[in-house]
Amino acid sequence: MRSLWVHSKKGVTQNFLLWMKQNVMILTIRGSLKSQKHYMANACSRSTPQRSSMKSLHLLENQYAGKRCAFLAPGPSLAEFDLNALDPDIITFGYQGVIPFCFEFWDTLRLDFYMCHDTAVMHFPFKKGKTIIPERLKFYKNHLDTPIISKYEKVSPADFILQSPLMHKSKLIFSSNGSYPHSKRFNIPHHPDWVKTNQSVLEKREVFTYELKNKYFRFPGAYSTLPVCKNSFCAIAFPLLLYMGFSEIYLAGVDYSNNGEFYCKTDRTYGYISREFKEFKFLMDFAMTLPHAPKIFSVKSDNVKVVAKDGFINFSDISNLN
Repeated sequence: MRSLWVHSKKGVTQNFLLWMKQNVMILTIRGSLKSQKHYMANACSRSTPQRSSMKSLHLLENQYAGKRCAFLAPGPSLAEFDLNALDPDIITFGYQGVIPFCFEFWDTLRLDFYMCHDTAVMHFPFKKGKTIIPERLKFYKNHLDTPIISKYEKVSPADFILQSPLMHKSKLIFSSNGSYPHSKRFNIPHHPDWVKTNQSVLEKREVFTYELKNKYFRFPGAYSTLPVCKNSFCAIAFPLLLYMGFSEIYLAGVDYSNNGEFYCKTDRTYGYISREFKEFKFLMDFAMTLPHAPKIFSVKSDNVKVVAKDGFINFSDISNLN
C-alpha cells in the first residue's frame, strides 16, 4: 500500500481507483458465486411440492348462471321434505351439520356441493359439540341419546368427508386457514393441519377453498361492499350462492328457528338475535341489485321464522311428487 502514495497526487488517485476497481470486481464475483451456490443448495434441498386439486373459490363466479339450486341447511323443517324426490335438474348444496345425518333420512340424496364454514362444526361429532359446552348441553341433554345420533357419536363431518363413498362426488368448499381457538383444549385438529394431513385424499376430490383475513372472507367486485355478518349463512354461504350465478335459489332448512336440527330436537336453544335477522333482510335486498336478478324462495314450513324475498315455495313444486 505504501508504494501507492510515493507518486504525485494525480498518480495516487489513479492507482487507488485501479486497485479499488480490481478488488471490488473480485469481491463481486466471489459474492455472486457464493450466492449462486447458496441458491442451488437451497433449491436442491427443497422437496418438490405436491400437486393439489384444490381450487380458488373465485373460479365459481357465475359458473351456474341459469341453474336452480336447493340449499340444504340443518334446520328442523328439512325433515318435512322428501329430498329423495327432489328434481334431479336442481343443483344440491349441503351446508354445515347437514352431514352425516342427511343420508339416514334420504338414502338416494345427491349432494353436488357441501360447504362447512365453522371449523368447530366440521371437526366435532355432533354429540360432543353439544355436550362439552354447558350452555348448549342444557338445551340438548334430553335429546342426544337417539339411535341416529349414537350411530355417529364419534364421526364428525370432516371424518365423514374422508370415509364415506357418499361424499366422493361432492364438490367440497371450506376455508384453507380457518381455525378454532379451543382446538387444543377439546383435542380437535386445527383446520389447516387437517387439510395438510389429509392432502393425499383431498387431492382426489374437487375442493374449492377460500382464505380468511381477520376471521372473515371478502368476495370481489360488487360483493366487496357487503358488511361483515355474524351468522355464517349470511357471512359466506348465501353470498356464495349469489356469486355462483344461480337463477333460482330454494332455501330448505334455513329456519332461524330455536327448535334444534332436523335430526335432533331441543327443549329450547340460545336462538338467534335481531342482528342476524337484519343481515338476512339486507342480503335479500342486495340480491335485487344484482344483474342476474335471482329469485329466492324459502321452502314452505311452519318452522321457518324468516322468509326469502320471493316468499314461500311448496316442496312439491321443486320435486317429482306432482
